[in-house]
Amino acid sequence: MKLNKLFLIFGIFFLFNVLGCKKKSPPQGIQDEVWREESSGLISAYCQKISTCAEVSLKSLKESSKTLIQERLSPANCAEKFRKSNAYLLANENPETIKKQ
Repeated sequence: MKLNKLFLIFGIFFLFNVLGCKKKSPPQGIQDEVWREESSGLISAYCQKISTCAEVSLKSLKESSKTLIQERLSPANCAEKFRKSNAYLLANENPETIKKQ
């Protein structure tokens, strides 16, 4: 009898733990299309500038390192990383507050 109660208690505890382990979705952010367009243009120029500045240093690196850095600094990869960032999504922020700063 005590063994059944013990299994029941642990079973309920296990069930609550499993139900509580849902993946948290990333914040959706604010749907401000003007901000998204503007920030995409800015980040594209920023990624291009970083890539241009890095070209001088790439000459002294090994080929494998050079390939990796070029891949990371490519405008498409840079823009994709930015689209997942909280700055792009305006997650947990008010767009007007950010624009004032």
